[in-house]
Amino acid sequence: MTIHRTLAITTLAATTLVAAAANADITNATYTNSGSYHYRVTKMPDLDQVRDNCCAGGLGNDGLMYCVPTGTFNLFCYAANHGFPWVAAGQRNWKLQSNYTLASSWIYDLGVLMDTDPINGTGGGWDDGTFDFLAAGNAPLLTASFYRMSSTYTPRAFKMAKKGCAGGVIAFVYGRYNVVGTYAGLPLLSRTGGHCVTLNESIADGNGTRIRYRDPADVDVNTFQDAFATKEVTASVVNVALDDDPLWVRPVTAINYPSSDGKIRLIDGFVVVQPIFFLTFQNSGPEYTLLNVAGLSMEGVGGAAINLNALGQVFGVSDLIHDFDADEAIALVNVGAAAPVTQLRRIDMVTGEQTPIPGFSTLKRITSGRDGQIYAHDGAKVYCLRADGTLESATSSASQPTALAYDDALDELVVYSVPNKRITRLSKTLAVNDTWLLPANYQVTGDGSVIVNPLDGSVWFDSDATDLLYRAVQVGDDAAATFTSFSVPGIIDPKGLSAGDDGTLYVSTPSGLKAVKQNRAGGFSMDPTNPFHNKPAAGRISIQRSRTNFDPALHTGPGWENILPSDLLPIGTLVPDCDSDLDGNGSVGQTDLARLLGNWGLTTGPSDLNGDGVVGQADLAVLLGDWGPCP
Repeated sequence: MTIHRTLAITTLAATTLVAAAANADITNATYTNSGSYHYRVTKMPDLDQVRDNCCAGGLGNDGLMYCVPTGTFNLFCYAANHGFPWVAAGQRNWKLQSNYTLASSWIYDLGVLMDTDPINGTGGGWDDGTFDFLAAGNAPLLTASFYRMSSTYTPRAFKMAKKGCAGGVIAFVYGRYNVVGTYAGLPLLSRTGGHCVTLNESIADGNGTRIRYRDPADVDVNTFQDAFATKEVTASVVNVALDDDPLWVRPVTAINYPSSDGKIRLIDGFVVVQPIFFLTFQNSGPEYTLLNVAGLSMEGVGGAAINLNALGQVFGVSDLIHDFDADEAIALVNVGAAAPVTQLRRIDMVTGEQTPIPGFSTLKRITSGRDGQIYAHDGAKVYCLRADGTLESATSSASQPTALAYDDALDELVVYSVPNKRITRLSKTLAVNDTWLLPANYQVTGDGSVIVNPLDGSVWFDSDATDLLYRAVQVGDDAAATFTSFSVPGIIDPKGLSAGDDGTLYVSTPSGLKAVKQNRAGGFSMDPTNPFHNKPAAGRISIQRSRTNFDPALHTGPGWENILPSDLLPIGTLVPDCDSDLDGNGSVGQTDLARLLGNWGLTTGPSDLNGDGVVGQADLAVLLGDWGPCP
């Protein structure tokens, strides 16, 4: 698989978008496996959540329960300083007291979007508030993906590090759990609150696993921005049972375990903010290669170059999707030269490792659910598979399926049948929820694609019969779907569809990928300013988009409220920043000095140690003052 990231310049809302240099402040991005990795990001802001109400935009209850909007806002500040200056308050040095009131206002606004309660903190609004913040900030080239503890997913330290090594920045929540009994010989835990922090380093090596993070509750004075600092904790793998219904038994990541108060603190949720990218493939002679293409890069980190023939001869690619994890792709490849034999394959986009998913050899198309399910069809039946390929359910109720898409907002599978000229909507367990018949005059034949636009829930589809694109919209559960066809100038022979968070439709054609947006007249036209427009794309495509596995039945209630800073156990060790360690080897020395001198005069990058916008004498003085081993 080839990880191909393309640095591009585009124009959005009259603003020139220029990506930062790759690896600008991610000084370490090495991931071998779950027990060996090093992710380190420098210059991550460390804003305080506790802020006096007297200030403009003051936070209710002095911000005591605002760890979630504060820890998440750090990520947006970082993005604005690393190639996305139109996000939030733009490029700024957040260490300066002159930006203190402005930070209060932005944290307050983000808290409003997240439904943050001054007394109870942030519950289920973390996800939607972040999505709304990105949309309001005109940031369609950034995505936010949330991963919470569920029956199908366990947040772990190595998973966060892996996503960081793939180019993301991360805020995570650790839950405080009481031991309320035992189950199967394991401690039975019940959640009693949580706290949100911002990750800036994670290391797993022969010395164990350590996590370093910015703690928004680490505040000395509530009217002044404290000095930025990092807290270091140990991370341990602990087998536990969680008191959900049914009980969840699994290995989890506990921080500073065992604790002095008898409680267990588990990483049980995190958000990753990263630039959008898309998956496609290319056929170079006998070799099929999966491509991971970025439009703009905040911290583009590449992976191994492995073509799809690594596990045996591949004769074609029937479909490909982002897995729920987003750092993995799932490809449906043809492995039979004469007979239509297909193989479902999971591909790690960081390490390049490819793993066949056994059990099926006649599948035709696939898509992914927001809880990690894989949905597939073989032309007759539709299947719901677990991440490892285990069959959960199957149905023949959506006959002669052609293409599949998943609607995250409604948790429904959309099945498009070209032969039946029909769209069937199934529940996540494959029960029929609704059936839409296409207008009789629609000429759809051959193959086709379908996608649910995450912006408005509209369903888009195409077919081999025409260059037209079709759109279906349903207003109200009992209303009939309204269908519209569009002829978009420049769209010829569409082969695949996908959509971004901002509603942009991406169409794969023989001449490359086309970005399509609604124009002021209400029609749709190509958007040549989009960084993906005209990028090479063959057949099936998958645009990364924001996703969440949030379930209000699981992730709300008193146990999911925030913990007051005064009730947080003093855990971890404060470690001063070591930004002068430019090469990430743990000490400041000759190679760091050489890098700084080589960047002399630049206006961006890690060598600007004091954040004044230019690499010069002041930065040299900082580096020489930090000479020697890092703390």
